[in-house]
Amino acid sequence: MENIYKDPTTKSGVSQIVRKRKGFSLIELSIVLVIISLLIAGASGGSRLLQASKLNGLTKDILHIKMMFSTFSQQYKALPGDYNDAAFLWGCSSCDGDRDGIINSTQEKLQSWKHLEHADILNQQVTGTLPGTSPFFGTENAYNIKYSSTAVAVIQEADLLPSATYTYDATNFVYYVIVDSNYIDTTHPLLTPEEAYKIDIKIDNGLPKSGKIFGALAACYSGDDYDATTKTLVCNIASTVEY
Repeated sequence: MENIYKDPTTKSGVSQIVRKRKGFSLIELSIVLVIISLLIAGASGGSRLLQASKLNGLTKDILHIKMMFSTFSQQYKALPGDYNDAAFLWGCSSCDGDRDGIINSTQEKLQSWKHLEHADILNQQVTGTLPGTSPFFGTENAYNIKYSSTAVAVIQEADLLPSATYTYDATNFVYYVIVDSNYIDTTHPLLTPEEAYKIDIKIDNGLPKSGKIFGALAACYSGDDYDATTKTLVCNIASTVEY
C-alpha cells in the first residue's frame, strides 16, 4: 500500500505528491517463515528417506554376499578363494587355494572374488591381485557395495576377528568388513551406531559383538550394545558367512 499526501512546504507553492512505501506486515512475514520452515522440513525429510534407502541397499548387499558364497560352496564343495581346482577349471594362474576350509591368506582373500567371477556368480570384473600401492583393496579387487561409490567388502583372514571380543565359529566361514576403499583403515568409518544397529537387527540379533553381523571398531559399541548416544560416523559393518 502507498500513503499519498501533499507537502505544503514546496517552494513553488505547488503541491508535491510524496509516496511512502510501508514494510512487510506481520502476516506477510509469518507466511514467508512458514514457507521457509516447510522447505527445510522437506529437505530434511528427503535426506532421511535417502539415507534409509541407502541402508536398505547395504542390507541387500550383505544378504547378496551370503547368497554368492553359499551358491559357490554348494556347487564346488569349497569356499571361493580356498578352492584348489581353480587353475585346472578356469585356466588361471596362481589362483588355487589350499582347501582347508578357511580363507587365511592374502591370495585367498583376493581370489575369493575372482573365483566368484569365474563361476559366473559375481557380476563384476575383479583383478584378483594387489595393486602394489596402499590401499591394497579397492573397487578393482573387492566387491563393490552400493552404499557409496567407494564402499567395498574386504575379506579378512579368520584370525583377524578377535575371539576375545567376538563370538564366532572359526571353521568353514568367511569374514569380511565393509569399508571405504580410499582408506581401508579404522579412521574413516561409514556408519553411525544407530545405522549399524538398524542393519544388524534386520539381518541378525542387533548385538555388535555376537551373531553374524558385527559392529567393527570399538567406538561403535558400549558394553554389549551399540552406542546409541554417539551420533557420528564411528562404525563399519563386519559379517561372517558360515557353512
